[in-house]
Amino acid sequence: MGIMERLRLERMHRTLARGLVPLTFALAVTLICMGSPRIVSAERVYQTSNTTLIAINDDNTASPYPSSILVSGVVGNITKVTVTLTNLSHGRPSDIDIMLVSAGARDAVIFSDAGDGVTVNNVTLTLDDDAVDPPPFASGLTSGTFKPVNYNPPADPDNFVNPAPAPSGNVALATFIGDEPNGTWELFVVDSVETETGSIAGGWTLTITTDAPPVMAGDLVSIKKSATDSGQTEVHVLSGADEFQSFSNHIATVLHQTDDTWAFAVADWDGDTVPDVVGIKKSLTGSGSTEVHVLSGTNQLQTFSTQLPTALQETDNTWAFGMIGVPGK
Repeated sequence: MGIMERLRLERMHRTLARGLVPLTFALAVTLICMGSPRIVSAERVYQTSNTTLIAINDDNTASPYPSSILVSGVVGNITKVTVTLTNLSHGRPSDIDIMLVSAGARDAVIFSDAGDGVTVNNVTLTLDDDAVDPPPFASGLTSGTFKPVNYNPPADPDNFVNPAPAPSGNVALATFIGDEPNGTWELFVVDSVETETGSIAGGWTLTITTDAPPVMAGDLVSIKKSATDSGQTEVHVLSGADEFQSFSNHIATVLHQTDDTWAFAVADWDGDTVPDVVGIKKSLTGSGSTEVHVLSGTNQLQTFSTQLPTALQETDNTWAFGMIGVPGK
């Protein structure tokens, strides 16, 4: 073990010692989350990019064709997909047709014939079914979030050549709800009219939201007890899949803001394989004893599955708590 790794583990152990002992569930829990991350949702969001430039060749397929993203490690069923095109430039953007093909072989033409003949430089577009409007047909493109759109008339369908599939007629990104998330996703880009060229200089980003539990084995769970933006105790989950370099979740829980009379652990309380957050109320309890309040992972930490007093008297900061295994299961 290197010196930096040893120091990192020692810092983690010191943090745990202030309120928790290490847990056998392969999840570490800290008591205070640094900063105030924005609450997003109680779903899991996965984001992957291919930053290789896509050259939009005149009246031809782009290079590469397709541009691919390999998705792996995604858990749960797809509930939403968005696509971001980074730094799009073109002399006549209405020439551009773009089709997304999923790992499960579903397809949607998510951008076609938008932006009129107005030259654009380094515009970044996010295509999202929940956006208010599609990109314009008769005026220039600007950076922002827009609904997917295909302005091409059905009588004159977009021409995507092999290895692209024949377009199914789908446009909405809702096409991919319930689809297989893991595997190779492909973005097919073509220029359908002579004269102008362009590029997507920053490549593209695929964002997949699933209905997976908010906490997974191997994640690092940070619990922000007070001074939260939401007014609730918050859970901020760092993904173990990329060694804690990104957040997989920011959740405002059902529990009000808490203080040093509370400690927290993570365990599969009800034996359903979904981790729950166990709040331990040490003192100033209504029952006069140390209490256990279990926030249900199955319900995205939005309900309590158990709230009960224990046989232990009220405790203080000389006590630390952890949980081993699944109680009574």
